Amino acid sequence: MQAHREDTKVSKIAMQWAATEDDHGGTVIWPDALHAKIGAPKDNRKATIRDVDRMANNAARLAKHYKPDGYEHCEKEVKAALRAIENLRNVIENGKP
Repeated sequence: MQAHREDTKVSKIAMQWAATEDDHGGTVIWPDALHAKIGAPKDNRKATIRDVDRMANNAARLAKHYKPDGYEHCEKEVKAALRAIENLRNVIENGKP
């Protein structure tokens, strides 16, 4: 309802709320959970596809915010994980990598 009133996305409201976790006893709700709780449309895709998409989103976020900070050896693995997830998605959707 707040997102509707402010004409914005639910995820933006959730992230604003999550940034104030100290005001809420240190407990926050994940934006996806908040979004689902307040009426996200039903996702009728197979659970496998949803899981692969979730993995892809998490891996993309990792790659976007990746800073070596002593983990330079992991950059190659992050890129390999992104390729593997994309191949998995192609196999599931098209039957081939």
